[in-house]
Amino acid sequence: MSEKYQQPVVGFKAFVIEAEHKGSDSREWHYVRKDGQRVLVSLTVSTIKDSHGVIMGYLGVAKDISERHRNEKIKNEFISTVSHELRTPLTSIYGALKLINSGVLAELPPKVSKLLQVAEVNSQRLAVLINDLLDIEKLLAGKMHLELKNQAMAPIIAEAIQAISSYAEQYHIKIEANLPSLPLYAKVDAARLIQVIQNLLSNAIKFSAAEGTVNVNLLQDLNNVKLEVIDQGVGIANEFKSRIFERFTQSDAASTRKYGGTGLGLAISKELTLHMGGEIGFVSELEEGTTFWLMFPLGDAEEAGS
Repeated sequence: MSEKYQQPVVGFKAFVIEAEHKGSDSREWHYVRKDGQRVLVSLTVSTIKDSHGVIMGYLGVAKDISERHRNEKIKNEFISTVSHELRTPLTSIYGALKLINSGVLAELPPKVSKLLQVAEVNSQRLAVLINDLLDIEKLLAGKMHLELKNQAMAPIIAEAIQAISSYAEQYHIKIEANLPSLPLYAKVDAARLIQVIQNLLSNAIKFSAAEGTVNVNLLQDLNNVKLEVIDQGVGIANEFKSRIFERFTQSDAASTRKYGGTGLGLAISKELTLHMGGEIGFVSELEEGTTFWLMFPLGDAEEAGS
């Protein structure tokens, strides 16, 4: 906080400086009781101002979230255990179905072939869900290792677009990349950034009308590198915007049935972006499309690869 606000932040100031700049601030702290027991709370601090806008004091409201935290931990451990146990047998099932459907072993009757193709597609979707669950569990537990290197952003973006091009073709969507002539560098994990970009692109593709275009822009914004993924799709409802990066969330059940997905892609994208020292956000209007953006501190070309 001292570095962020360019002033010494000590003692009580640590609780209120964010509220002083934003009006209010919520974050988790541990309260310590007289018997030494630590209690996890969510503390919301708001400023109290007089008629001239001068801060007269602060209001702090703390909510005990220790029980919720314990339940969340149990749930995450359960999901992690189940996901690990399912991954190996599911990989074998998917591999066997893919081999059978390839026609190498034998030619199948049309009805049987159709059923097995449906089984292959659904086993692949389940495998994606399990991998997403394991990824989010590692991120939240701080167990995911990232190889951060200062590197050019354009080749990473190009690789992400190439990897998802066949998916875009299925939806009859064109992807247009607008990349600067001079290279822009940032300190990122290339493989994980590709994962984030693919998540953003897949959402843009799914929610765009057929024959539409998704634009990918890379630009310099002051001392940052900014990546934009822009669609002209259905947009995001106002009541859903505050929950867009939460796990297992989609705007409604109809969207889940129509567009598919695990509801984890954006949650994973946010966690990965934050772990790489970046920011993620969006702007959207119903029926006018959505722009998701990523922002990373601008890297030095001379330090590329370090």
